[in-house]
Amino acid sequence: MDAGRGGVPVVGPGLGQAEASFTLALPLHGRRVLVVGGGTAATQTVTALRAAGAIARVVSPTLSPALTELAARGLIEVASRQYQMRDLTDAWLAFACSDPRAGADLVRDSRRCRPTAADWGYRRRGSAHPRARRCAVR
Repeated sequence: MDAGRGGVPVVGPGLGQAEASFTLALPLHGRRVLVVGGGTAATQTVTALRAAGAIARVVSPTLSPALTELAARGLIEVASRQYQMRDLTDAWLAFACSDPRAGADLVRDSRRCRPTAADWGYRRRGSAHPRARRCAVR
């Protein structure tokens, strides 16, 4: 576990087995959750989000076969393009499951907006508390 910005714990894979960790349970039923990325990590995240009752929105120019199938069945929302700050407008929570630059952009933008962002794999970024401000769409 790493103390991120403001001393808020930031956790995720790759932090090492010897480091402390905790489980965080969030009430996601009916909440919009943004997932940036369309690969394996995004597929696993979307699967878990759907099981928790979240409304998953995936933003990625490409999708895994499993995400393509979920989109075709109308079970997830998809924007087939690169991430943009406006994607955070209605999100309650956001996950970066993509390349480092998209993850950095998501985390930077989330600090200006309301959603909490978890960037698995890039442990020094991310926020663990929602902001009171609303996101300005650009």
